[in-house]
Amino acid sequence: MSTDVINLLIEEQKQWLRYPIPGCFAGPSQNEDGTKNWMVWNCVVSGMKSTPWEHGRFPVRLYYNNLYPGSLPLVRFESNIFHPNIGPTRYLKIPSQVLEPTFLAPKMDVRMILLAIQHILVYPDQSLSARVNKKALYLYQTNRPHYNYRVAYVANKHAVTSRDAGTHIIKAERNAGT
Repeated sequence: MSTDVINLLIEEQKQWLRYPIPGCFAGPSQNEDGTKNWMVWNCVVSGMKSTPWEHGRFPVRLYYNNLYPGSLPLVRFESNIFHPNIGPTRYLKIPSQVLEPTFLAPKMDVRMILLAIQHILVYPDQSLSARVNKKALYLYQTNRPHYNYRVAYVANKHAVTSRDAGTHIIKAERNAGT
């Protein structure tokens, strides 16, 4: 583990606690010995309002590496998601434009990553390299009303309920020491 990355993530948690995204949570996970695991974060991402995702609260894990912030963390949904950029392993294939400074400018941090996840849920990357769920992509491109119905159904079925999200957040906050 890189001390520089851990120090950066500690600062990002402080910023997150000051300026959280309403309906979302982010904090480091906990190791078996009770210490914080700064390289793996437990998060809850809420769906954007006025979209098929709006009723969902999705538990997500961010897996950071020693190259962060030059390299994005791996993003894994803890529940099943019907989306062109999320495959059966529930990892989100992050679009290459997210790496461009204009998308996450001026500084990439956990807050911007969660905002990017919210954005990607609504506006999937349709490029060849990001297509991991061909059925979801086909419906997105050819029958948007049916795609939106499927998304809303899956969001309601597999997303964390408000009560469960609260439990997930409380557990994660305890682990984060907040």
